[in-house]
Amino acid sequence: MRSVIIQQLHLVPVRLPTTSLPSDGATALLLDPPPSLRLLDDNGAGVDGVTCSLAAASNGAEVRNIGSSGAAQAVTTAGGWLNFTAAVVVSSFSVQSAALAVACSRVTPDAPEPVAWTATLTRLTLEVCKPLAPVTDASNGVPPWHIGIAVDGVSPCVASHVHTLSPAARQYVACAVTPLVAADDAGGVTADGAFQLFVVDGTVHGAAADGSMAFDALQLIGSRGVRDNVSVACTLGAVAIPTPQVYPVQVLPCPAGFSPSGIFCTPCPAGTYTRGDNERACLPCPAQGAECVHGLLTLKPNFYRALEEAGTPVGPNSQLLPCYNEEACIVNVTAEVYACAPGYSGALCGVCDGEHGYGLFDGVCRQCWHPDVADAALALVIVGFVAAMSLIALNPWMQAHDDSAIALKLLIGFVQAVASQSTFTAGGLALFRSAFGWTAHRGRPRRTPCT
Repeated sequence: MRSVIIQQLHLVPVRLPTTSLPSDGATALLLDPPPSLRLLDDNGAGVDGVTCSLAAASNGAEVRNIGSSGAAQAVTTAGGWLNFTAAVVVSSFSVQSAALAVACSRVTPDAPEPVAWTATLTRLTLEVCKPLAPVTDASNGVPPWHIGIAVDGVSPCVASHVHTLSPAARQYVACAVTPLVAADDAGGVTADGAFQLFVVDGTVHGAAADGSMAFDALQLIGSRGVRDNVSVACTLGAVAIPTPQVYPVQVLPCPAGFSPSGIFCTPCPAGTYTRGDNERACLPCPAQGAECVHGLLTLKPNFYRALEEAGTPVGPNSQLLPCYNEEACIVNVTAEVYACAPGYSGALCGVCDGEHGYGLFDGVCRQCWHPDVADAALALVIVGFVAAMSLIALNPWMQAHDDSAIALKLLIGFVQAVASQSTFTAGGLALFRSAFGWTAHRGRPRRTPCT
């Protein structure tokens, strides 16, 4: 009788990948290196013509041949070589590893034991190296900015970074900027009537050797001054790369003197203005104290502002009131700060600042004389007057040749009579105050109004 000896077949790993990238099944993110094994018999001879399959035992992962919906299969060639050169792992970045196994089937009971191993997922994340500018320019563009793809937590934004993503994988990276649309936005218009943001040149394909990707021609077109949120997200093929970013961005507001009209700016009509503070419409000019020409607000001098409005910008309802006189008020047109000139205080700057030694002289506030100076001047006038009167009254020659002595005696008597009265009214009161006001406002060393 002739005996038949059945030899056991063995799968021998030659080269197995220890990492993998998730694929959508259509993107050629092949296992690298391709799994390579040999099917040998007990004598070490290769066995060809055997069909083997590569599969994943992990939840959320599946192994396919690129472009196929079926399992990854290969047939041993001469020498028993088995190479899976078109295998991809279909999964997402949420699957941290894939348990892979190669198994061969035979009609005879000599099928080899499967070969199993684990391929760890290469984790990719999106990182922003230079963020998106918060406001567009006048041409709806933004300055160049760039992002990068981090590999297993290694940032692409570091100068010394050495990228480990293969060139074949880098070509399948795509990043896009898209506006976030609210649920109640429809027909290209937002719920508040503004145009929805339109993105131009918002997609970049292929990562650079260092993993960076630059947006150098991005334009965001929308209603002037409106703020929107945009998302920047990346994919590897059709598989989403984790950590998309959201940024607020504003279409450049209209400049001063203009108001927005959709994506354009229109000049303000006469008697209205804007400051360039993103006003949605032109504002009416204040009733007085300002003028609005070519849409620009200009404050007039010699006006004062109600104290309760201090610290707020001048607006259509601001109370700008005429000052006490032309020199009483100071207006900082740039800062829109109203103040009293030195020596003036109170409402409308109509009171002399007595606390700092100012008094009223012929309708204007002037620095009071120091008490000693005022007293000396008054004494000098009195002494001079008395000396002159005495010279005229007591000089015999002047009495003999000048009748003015008689008139002087009458004047002295009149002054004495007036001085004896407690009050008197002078017809030339205004002229008197103008000439001798300094005697009524003698400065005090203490901080009280001079009297």
